[in-house]
Amino acid sequence: PHFIFAKDEEGRFILANQAVADAYGVSVEELSGNTDANFTSTGREAKQFREDDKDVLKSNCPKFVPCEKITDSQGNIRFLETIKIPFTFSGAESPSILGISTDISDRIKSEEALKISEELYRGIVEDTPVLINRFLPDSDIIFVNKAYCDYFGKSFDELVNHSFLSSVPEADRAKVMGAISALDKSNPVMTQEHQVELPNGKKSWMQWTNRAIFSLDDEVVCYQSIGEDITERKKLEEKVQKAYREMGKTIEVRTSDLRQAKEEAERANSLKSEFLSNMSH
Repeated sequence: PHFIFAKDEEGRFILANQAVADAYGVSVEELSGNTDANFTSTGREAKQFREDDKDVLKSNCPKFVPCEKITDSQGNIRFLETIKIPFTFSGAESPSILGISTDISDRIKSEEALKISEELYRGIVEDTPVLINRFLPDSDIIFVNKAYCDYFGKSFDELVNHSFLSSVPEADRAKVMGAISALDKSNPVMTQEHQVELPNGKKSWMQWTNRAIFSLDDEVVCYQSIGEDITERKKLEEKVQKAYREMGKTIEVRTSDLRQAKEEAERANSLKSEFLSNMSH
């Protein structure tokens, strides 16, 4: 399947295998004595091939081309990994080029698809207003997004390779890390709420959704946390709880008043009955 070819100092094919002929849509015989420019649909590709050939002839040293593009006879773009070496045929007066190319189109397409996927993921992660960080089992941060940096007022470099626990009040650290360490394959995700300390000395409440990331042998590689500030929600909850407590006290007082009124009414009825009884006698 590899392209194998030889060219003279003018770039004309001296020999080529079937793979090269198939790519150009011609026979092996038709290649002989012609250059790439006679078959490629774009002059840019033929020009690049010729420049690489000249480099080999001029330096008299091999040249490795990690990725070059060729458009085949069907109009498909293919990517090749090529090695070209100086070569002299027996009895020839001028040096030649011997080349071997491997089609790496599938690999390049996979790499491009992965690159696009990574760029989309990075865009989502960086543009989202929620805080995202990844950290190792020892709590050292390996990644944070922009929202996380902005929230804690530190740069990416200031946060990475440092423990995320530094922002957690000391009294809560063991509890926070204990809950995260308990994640396993059967229970890989959990949500927890705890306070964090900000650079200005203030404390705020955060809700974190923590997920354990596992290797192929089921070992924890790292953890990913997505967080949002719930300080205002916590304040509202406290207000509601306070209102309920005050309402409970009011109800308790009113119940006591009603009980006392009932007792006084019963006492009055008893006195009335006793009075009437005495009058009848």
